[in-house]
Amino acid sequence: MERWGVPGVVVGLLRGGEPEAVAFGVASVESGYPVLPDSAFRIASVTKPFVATLVATLIQEGRINPDGPLADYVPDLKLPESGEAEITVRHLLTHTSGLDTEPPLNLTSFGNGDDAASRFAASQPPVMRWARPGRVFSYSNFGYWLLGAIAGRCTSTTFETAMRDRLLRPLGLDQTFLFAGEAITRPIAVGHRPVGPSSRVHSVVRNCYAPARVRVPSGGLISTAPDLLTFASLYLGSTTSHLLDGEHLGYLMQRAAAPGWGGHYGWGWCLEELERELVFKHDGGGAGFATTLRIVPSRDFALVVLTNSSRSVAMGQIADWAMGKFAGLNWTPPQAVPADAEVLGMLAGHYSSCTSSIQVEPRGDGLQLELTDLDPLSGEAAGFTSGFAEPIGDHGYCFRDGELEGMLFDFVDLEDGASRGPSHIRIASLAQRSI
Repeated sequence: MERWGVPGVVVGLLRGGEPEAVAFGVASVESGYPVLPDSAFRIASVTKPFVATLVATLIQEGRINPDGPLADYVPDLKLPESGEAEITVRHLLTHTSGLDTEPPLNLTSFGNGDDAASRFAASQPPVMRWARPGRVFSYSNFGYWLLGAIAGRCTSTTFETAMRDRLLRPLGLDQTFLFAGEAITRPIAVGHRPVGPSSRVHSVVRNCYAPARVRVPSGGLISTAPDLLTFASLYLGSTTSHLLDGEHLGYLMQRAAAPGWGGHYGWGWCLEELERELVFKHDGGGAGFATTLRIVPSRDFALVVLTNSSRSVAMGQIADWAMGKFAGLNWTPPQAVPADAEVLGMLAGHYSSCTSSIQVEPRGDGLQLELTDLDPLSGEAAGFTSGFAEPIGDHGYCFRDGELEGMLFDFVDLEDGASRGPSHIRIASLAQRSI
């Protein structure tokens, strides 16, 4: 916290069925009110394992066929090249739909009513299509917005009602919320972001609990460390819930897609191996928060780290230390391999998507990246980071410094050799090289 200027942190551990949580710092730099072990945070993309688990219950009941066409569940949706006829629920769950992470669309225009998801699905969103379904992993919030719409439609209600009635209440997660108005009576942390790229000083994010309703399934849940550990217990077999049988719980933990450097992706979970032990996890960041939830079934262990800072490197470093200290599993960055100057030159250039602009240049034995987060609607800059990365394998790289330290990424070719070098960079989501 001192190194990165993070205002507040909660760390929760589940060991042998016994949960515990500790809190540090303040909920807001303006109020100075302390963070508590059960303070609520917006958990951002850690929402996705909840959505995947909800969808798995609907698959178990036969309400959803994971390999049925998307058009069967959102018939009003129209995508590029009639993509809705080829994309399946499985593709959405595993981020292999081939669609960009977010379309350039004003999501607030669909309102906050119960019909927001259906209005969005019928709007013919102008989302970019990177590849045919099933070909490549590319992290997509858009896919999880559609999963929320599907869950509501298949239960003849709304996504939020389905989530409460079918997952949150059965698991006893009474401190996990879908709307700020539900959480505001609780001790709650406020999101913060650094005032500059290298500054430790943080300022409050004023709209940190005001996502458009359409966006909630990709990152809108609000929760606490104790509730997240209870959710994790579902995957450790220590919960009394009968939500999922072994077969359908196993679907969520199978290796379904390879996200490049850093492991595999299942249904709503990142899967990796640490010292030959399977770890499934998910990180979340946005609106001034950074969160991680990590589960090690073989050691009956789960870990959650909640921070009210958008500077996710601190969250990651705390989590890595705690995994080593309490689970005996230590992550070490991959070693660099010799750099090829010709390859480094081939990768140089500008890459972009609706949400990012990335400049790549050779530097010494690696690459220097300048990354700008973009507002998908206006195209305006919404954040900036930079970092130096070394090669760790065939087109795979690892950041070695700054706020991106330890992050893995790679380059992929979706043009089958039609251009000189890889056509895209993949830092979770794809961005395309400019011609």
